[in-house]
Amino acid sequence: MTIVRKSIALICAWAALAAPPHALAVPAATAPVFPAPYVQSTLTSGNAVTANVTNPVTSGLVAEYPMTEGSGTVVHDISGNGNTANFASGHNPTGWTTWGVQFNGGTNLSWGTSAVIQAIQTPIKTFGTVLIHACKAALTQNTGTVVGDSYPEYPTLLGSDTWVNSSSDGGIVLQDTDSASHERSGAFFPATWNQQTIAVISKTTTPIPQPCGVVALTAGGVDHLYFNGQELSYSTQGNSLGVVTISAGTGYVFGSPGITNGAYLQNGWQGTIDYAVFYSGALTAAQIAQVSAYVNYQVSNRPGFPIQTFSKSFTPQVICQGDSQTAAFPGGTWCNTTYVVTNSTYNFNNWGISGEHSATLMATASLRSLTSVAPQAGRNLCLIEEGTNDFAQFGPTAQQVWQQLQDIGQQDRAAGCIPIIATMISRTGNDPNSVMLETDKDNLNALIRANWAAAGFAALADMAAFPGLGADGAYANPSVTCFYSDHVHLLGPSGTGNCFGTKQGYAVLGYNWANVINGLDGSTEDDPTLTTSTAYTEAFKDIWVLDSPTISATLTLPDCTGMTGQKRWVVNGSGSNAITVSGSGSSATIVGYATIAANTTGKFVCQLVSASAGGNQWVRTQ
Repeated sequence: MTIVRKSIALICAWAALAAPPHALAVPAATAPVFPAPYVQSTLTSGNAVTANVTNPVTSGLVAEYPMTEGSGTVVHDISGNGNTANFASGHNPTGWTTWGVQFNGGTNLSWGTSAVIQAIQTPIKTFGTVLIHACKAALTQNTGTVVGDSYPEYPTLLGSDTWVNSSSDGGIVLQDTDSASHERSGAFFPATWNQQTIAVISKTTTPIPQPCGVVALTAGGVDHLYFNGQELSYSTQGNSLGVVTISAGTGYVFGSPGITNGAYLQNGWQGTIDYAVFYSGALTAAQIAQVSAYVNYQVSNRPGFPIQTFSKSFTPQVICQGDSQTAAFPGGTWCNTTYVVTNSTYNFNNWGISGEHSATLMATASLRSLTSVAPQAGRNLCLIEEGTNDFAQFGPTAQQVWQQLQDIGQQDRAAGCIPIIATMISRTGNDPNSVMLETDKDNLNALIRANWAAAGFAALADMAAFPGLGADGAYANPSVTCFYSDHVHLLGPSGTGNCFGTKQGYAVLGYNWANVINGLDGSTEDDPTLTTSTAYTEAFKDIWVLDSPTISATLTLPDCTGMTGQKRWVVNGSGSNAITVSGSGSSATIVGYATIAANTTGKFVCQLVSASAGGNQWVRTQ
């Protein structure tokens, strides 16, 4: 069993919210009998175990921190070993919640800037197993617009002698992805690393879409990682930890880090750490299950523990779910009423998180973006612009990403929100499998375009149909004002350009989302737009038009670029006069016969011109 004699850093990455943890009970044969939830009043002035706290595994127990004091800077150890902890001097956590200690290490920091360091200092210098319960972020907080922001980060556990802005302690880091440059707010994706060399020791195969729960690490022989009592599957599994020991300094701390190793940890983790238990040796899988279930029960039964709530607004809500394209970098946002939504009044809610991927959105939505849903308003729209970071960070197949997007849509519907899906736009670079991201884009978009309606999405915002945004290689097109210099993000939205019409990149996204919403809220067969005009120009809300001209007439459909799959109907209510239909803008030409005879109906579908080059056109199908 290897003894590591330097400071050991254990940075525990987190993700998003789970079913009630106590539902994850261990088998009946080993399930502990839970006491009443631990409450502040049971604390004593010392460190003794009270009648309301009964840990099912006490052999080898070094320290147990229920973290229910509610105030002050002392964190009591109830193990009986006297390992009282304290808020770290000069680096105090934000304060207490009713279910744990709150950390808020700062957001919207400049690239490479250290976060505010917040930590709890323990006297513990060696352990073989650690279990920590945490909940991600304040969960209803919004996020900022700086590219690379990776908040909320994750709770940490590391040695005190080199824990401030250290890039050389050579310890072990528990991180959230397979690259130090991807320490995002991802769903819990644990990997153990040697910090000094940034070399992978072990990592798991898939993220865990759960937000609150117990992460456990046993160090001895072969290292083991658990979440809520279940061991994780590994793509590689290391054996380098042994028993971790600090040879100098005060002892381990846990909280929100300030390490800027590689300038990737610039935002402090935000959330609560709610319980921590240390053992001298490696617990068995059965023991991990017992203690995890016990800790989950204790924390989840505390007052105020996060549960899904909804907005009480009577105004319909638009909820923008996505990554930095939604946040949006380098400034401003498309998620607002700047882009005219004409048929309904909405409150706009921007839940874009830089670096987010689909598993994160799925994991955190119930306690983040979906808290904006207003059931009393009767109608809420969830706009989903996701997928690009899944390819860039993890390299899944297009089918796997499409399945995650469908899962997000299903979750939105369950919360009472109507989901609308967007296609992925152009992006430079390759995925971890050395596949061009442009190829990933084309593969994913083919699945979205073919299946969005059957999958339950109410509409498609086909951003990739704009040639300047979605054509292969569009990110490097110097003749249009679409992409920022990083060839990933967009320009705007303020100012004029020629990405589409006179708009810059982000303005095109907002323009198209508004058009899609107006169409979704538009006229219907039972309640059509009525006109007797002999020269009618449709608005985006005019899905069904009943035109009864007194002489032969013309009707112009709107430019349907970006609205792949949208259908429109023109009913000729005249007894004797024909209506000639044309398109406008980039979709000026109507494919098929353009004349609607008296007392007949014409149906038009917006079809994609080219999957690799973009463009849309109206095709008459009836």
